[in-house]
Amino acid sequence: MENEQALRALTLFEDLSDEMLVEVDSITIRKKVCKGESIFFAGQEGDRFYGIANGSVKIFKLSAEGNEQILHIFGEGEIFAEVAVFAGSTFPANARALEASELLIFRRDLFIALLSKNADLALKMLGILSARLRIMAFLVESISLKSVSGRVSSYLLGVDHKERNWFPLTASKGDLARMLGTIPETFSRSLRRLQEQGIIEVAGKKVRIVDYNALGEIAKIE
Repeated sequence: MENEQALRALTLFEDLSDEMLVEVDSITIRKKVCKGESIFFAGQEGDRFYGIANGSVKIFKLSAEGNEQILHIFGEGEIFAEVAVFAGSTFPANARALEASELLIFRRDLFIALLSKNADLALKMLGILSARLRIMAFLVESISLKSVSGRVSSYLLGVDHKERNWFPLTASKGDLARMLGTIPETFSRSLRRLQEQGIIEVAGKKVRIVDYNALGEIAKIE
């Protein structure tokens, strides 16, 4: 299978049988996109969703004044745009590659036909859709109620990483700041303050959480 390794790397397909993975592979389209290339726009028909074989993608909305609000940043092994696909609606936001990336594309009609054959895959997709709702609720709550330090702390705790190990920031500080509803300078100051307090360590674009309890307290109360 041409796409076997990339498909196995996606959380959605990691537990599939070899036979089912062959069927998924048969409907998979692989596409390379350049840094800054648009993948889809808000209002376009949501007839497909995407997996990231490598690279990263931001999902964002634009205000009437042209200001950008980043809703989420996705990296290798993640899927995106599945909510619109399974709601049978248009894409509610825009998607753009943050770096040169390779995408796996799945058409809605073909993928739904596969779901009807595999209950485990359908349940896995349901779990991912539920997680997306929690992420959106977190974003709204954080921007509305939390300080910048609280938002940054919550973000760091929510990043997928192995405890006590270094993990990369998934985008530039500017993009992460926009996602958290602040500006790059304030985002950088928050990271620096956490580092000075001995709660995290920062080395370039990599971060390591030193004191999970203290970071959790800031995320909870600020």
